[in-house]
Amino acid sequence: MLGRKLGATLAVVPAVVTAVVFAVSSPAAAACSTHSWSDKDPADANEYTEESAPLRTGPYEDCSAITTLPTSTALNYHCFVTNSYGNTWTHVKVKGRDLSGWIWDNHLKNNGSPYRC
Repeated sequence: MLGRKLGATLAVVPAVVTAVVFAVSSPAAAACSTHSWSDKDPADANEYTEESAPLRTGPYEDCSAITTLPTSTALNYHCFVTNSYGNTWTHVKVKGRDLSGWIWDNHLKNNGSPYRC
C-alpha cells in the first residue's frame, strides 16, 4: 500500500513543479509594456541602424517585435536603458514615420544614444 501511495505522490510532483515554473514571469514580461523613456537626446544627428534590426515594445529580446527595420533606416535616438541582463537598448523614433520602440544598441550606429532614460 505504501508503494502505491508513494508512487501516486511522486506522479503529482512534476505537474506541480511545471505549474510553478510557468507561473513565474520573466523580467522582460513586465518591462515590455511598462518601461519608461523620454526624448533626452538633443541631437538630430544622422543616426541609423547598422544592420537589419527588430524594433521592439520593450528593452528585451523577449518583447514583441513591432517590425524589423532594414539596414540604414534613419532614426532619432531618445535615450538608453540597461536591462536586467546588462544589455543596453535605445528608444528610437523612425524618421518620417509615426513609429517608435526599442532597439538593442549593438544594431545601432555609435551603439545608440549616450543619454540614459
